[in-house]
Amino acid sequence: MRVSLPIPEVKATINCIADLVGFKDISGIYCIYSEGGKLLYVGKSQCLKNRLSAHFGGYSNMKDICHMFYYAEIYEMENGADRDIYETYMINKLKPLYNVDKVYFSRRKQPKAVQIADNQTSNAEWLAQLGMLSKEDIEEYERFYRSK
Repeated sequence: MRVSLPIPEVKATINCIADLVGFKDISGIYCIYSEGGKLLYVGKSQCLKNRLSAHFGGYSNMKDICHMFYYAEIYEMENGADRDIYETYMINKLKPLYNVDKVYFSRRKQPKAVQIADNQTSNAEWLAQLGMLSKEDIEEYERFYRSK
C-alpha cells in the first residue's frame, strides 16, 4: 500500500540567523537547502526559531555541515503527531542528503547480488555513479560520516 500526503504550504523562508530576529516562535517542519537548492536536511521542532538558530549557527548535531546551509523553508504544524508523520513522510519523499534517521528508502540502486559493505562512504560512491552527487557533495558526505 502506498501512502501519499500533500506537502504543506511554506509558511516562511529563512536565509540566515538574522532572519529569525523577530520571528514568531512556531512549531513545525523545516527543510534546509544548499546554495544550489539541493535539499540537505528535513527536521521538526516545537520551537523552530531556536532549532534553526542552532542549525545555522553550528550549535547542533549538524555543526559539521552548517557551512553548506543557505536557506530553510518552514512549514507550520502545531500538532506533535502530525509533525512526526510529516517529518518521516518528507524525508522519504524528498530524500534529503544528510538525514539518517527515519529513512525507509535505499540510497543505492544496485542489485542485491552485487551490494558492497553497507557503509555511508559506499552510499556516496553509488550516488555519484548514479549521477546524483557532485564531487564536492561526496567529499562533504564522507567528511560528515567519518566524524560520527
